Amino acid sequence: MNKRVVVTGMGIITAHGTGKEINWEKTIRGHSSIGEITSFDSTGYRGRHGGEAKDFNDTTVYNLRAARLDRASHLLIHTIREALTDAGALDGIIGTDVLLSLGTTLGGMLSGEAFHREVIKKGIHKASLSSVLDYLAHYQAVNIFREFRLVGDYTIFSDACASGTNAVGHAFNSIRNGNFGMAICGGYDTMSEFTFAGFNSLMAITPSLCRPFDRDRDGLVLGEGAGILVLEELGHAIRRGSEIFCEVAGYGASSDAYHMTSPEPSGKYAAAAIRAALKDSGYPGIDYINAHGTATRHNDVMEARAIHLALGDGAG
Repeated sequence: MNKRVVVTGMGIITAHGTGKEINWEKTIRGHSSIGEITSFDSTGYRGRHGGEAKDFNDTTVYNLRAARLDRASHLLIHTIREALTDAGALDGIIGTDVLLSLGTTLGGMLSGEAFHREVIKKGIHKASLSSVLDYLAHYQAVNIFREFRLVGDYTIFSDACASGTNAVGHAFNSIRNGNFGMAICGGYDTMSEFTFAGFNSLMAITPSLCRPFDRDRDGLVLGEGAGILVLEELGHAIRRGSEIFCEVAGYGASSDAYHMTSPEPSGKYAAAAIRAALKDSGYPGIDYINAHGTATRHNDVMEARAIHLALGDGAG
């Protein structure tokens, strides 16, 4: 029999600010924190705006050298500390068998950029090899294990925009199957010019506003940040006396293998993932759909079709 999985802690950093309170407040107010990019010169690109976490400057670490860490690691350390504190598990996490399941597009890309600049300026033999380590997507997980003195296992997902969701899904399945009693999971990415330039080359960045499912949509706006959940097996959470925020009921995934940057137009493979999640969760009533909504020409059409294929009249 599958075990039940609940959420007992949350941590978040976005352009709205640091912490779940400010993020929730600005979200329900409909506040936009998108602005002109300041971390690099964006004047040569199709779009110049993004969601930078400008208020985040906390470099507090206890078991690592703060100056040595990539911004991605700092985002993760802060949000994981917030999530564990929220779950009442920060003091008791040392030595606890835990799964760390994280999703990221490019890991420590800022360190990769720094290494590339050093190679150009100094030559390959004089560039700092430590930047190469910080660039690797799994190395942020290594830093988390060292900082919080975790034991257990970690898994990193790097499958573009689905990375964080798949990381949460993996954590959910691992707890449900009895492999772990607790998991730290979520996604993270930093604002980097490399990523920004890539999306611009695809003509996917809007020069104006991101308008998902709008007739006049012309692209997305990139952002940075981290979002972390603490998941627990229900009995584990009850024994700890944890506050339970909600239950994770189901998860589904699929892949269309259609094109490197364009989704399969009919939406049938995305619909398959939705149906799998619904079946996994016992077909609950749906009150809210959190769409990908990239505001790009191909994705929004496909996604609308997928939602209607999966939910029928219930999608209206």
